[in-house]
Amino acid sequence: VSPVFDPQLDWGTFSIRVQQKDIGKIPELLSAVPEHALGKLQAALRTVWHRFAYTSHPLLRRQVEDIVRRNRPASAADMMRKRRR
Repeated sequence: VSPVFDPQLDWGTFSIRVQQKDIGKIPELLSAVPEHALGKLQAALRTVWHRFAYTSHPLLRRQVEDIVRRNRPASAADMMRKRRR
C-alpha cells in the first residue's frame, strides 16, 4: 500500500515502516532504533510535518507555531530519555 503523498515525500527519511504482522512489536521496534538514526529521522520529520497538519485556522496555526517553538530545542537524546520513562 502506498502512503499518502508517496510521490512527493521520501518516507524512508522520516518514518519507520512496520508490517501489519509486527504491529504488536512496535514498542520493541522503536526502542531498537539507534539514537543517531532517531535524530536523523526527527530532523527530516521537522521538514515535512506540516504536510500532515491542517493549520489554516488562525488559532490552530498559532498553537502549532507555539508547539514547534517549544520542541525546537529538543534533541534526540532528550527524546530518548522521555521515551524510556
